[in-house]
Amino acid sequence: MYVDDDDNADDMWGDPHMRGLRGQRINWSGVDGGWYSLVKDDHADLSINVRVTAPLPDEFPDRQLMTSLAIMSEGYSVVIEVENPYTIVTGGCPEGVSPCLANGGLRIIVDGQEVDELLRFSRQMPVADGTMTMSASNLPVECRQFGGHRIWARMYQDILEDRRQLRGGESLEEWILRYDQNMPARRWCAKYIAENDLADLQANHAIFKIQTPTVTVRLNAGVNYQGDGELNWDGRVLPDLEFWQMDVGIDGLDVDNPALSGLLGETARPVYGENGEAVMEGSDAFRGTVEDYRVSSALGVHFALLDEKEEGHE
Repeated sequence: MYVDDDDNADDMWGDPHMRGLRGQRINWSGVDGGWYSLVKDDHADLSINVRVTAPLPDEFPDRQLMTSLAIMSEGYSVVIEVENPYTIVTGGCPEGVSPCLANGGLRIIVDGQEVDELLRFSRQMPVADGTMTMSASNLPVECRQFGGHRIWARMYQDILEDRRQLRGGESLEEWILRYDQNMPARRWCAKYIAENDLADLQANHAIFKIQTPTVTVRLNAGVNYQGDGELNWDGRVLPDLEFWQMDVGIDGLDVDNPALSGLLGETARPVYGENGEAVMEGSDAFRGTVEDYRVSSALGVHFALLDEKEEGHE
């Protein structure tokens, strides 16, 4: 999900990975199929939740990937999820929607209603009663940007340098190419995008740009591949496997906002160890346990740490 910046990526272990808002390096895993609060901002009436899935739940229950994202803003909601995260076989595009995003493996639910029309290429499409806008496109494999460590690292750097505002007049194509550190063939991709209409492309990888009044969410969703014999972080040998994966970045978070909570939001306020220094690595870098951030569903907004805070406990 999230990994550290390019220089330190090899130091990370486990899944999912996350870099905190103060630079903490964290790995975590939850319950297979469970939903967790990533960011909650009561001042902005914003909540972002994620679902994690173990593609091999029996053999590797702690090797997890993000397979769904829920955004709630000002009383409205958008959920983008892999319909069946345990198989890459899909039912194809919905009737009347072709080409469709990620070969029809996704489902988009707006304010509780599944909207097949959003499973196609779009530019600045108003959704959730106009509270959010969505742009989405398939990408060829040469342009896919899986690698949340690079996507998140660039956005994190933008936050540190206070470059959180959207660039005026930036096209969808320019935006796709902007975070290009993990693009396999950047020059080829730039040429392809310049010469082809992305609206005509059918592929198993899609990219989304979802704008809320306060933040912009970048989501990559599709099928990824690991080769036979690859080693897990603890030395276990991983099998040859294709699996669904999502990577996410959030542009526009204010790290000094005292209203931030959720697993990522809480990292805006460092946890200090016995030596008085901020804990910068591991699960001790965020408050409580992973399960303290678990919510009941995609649109759940209550979790243990938040309930304690609302009751006046620190």
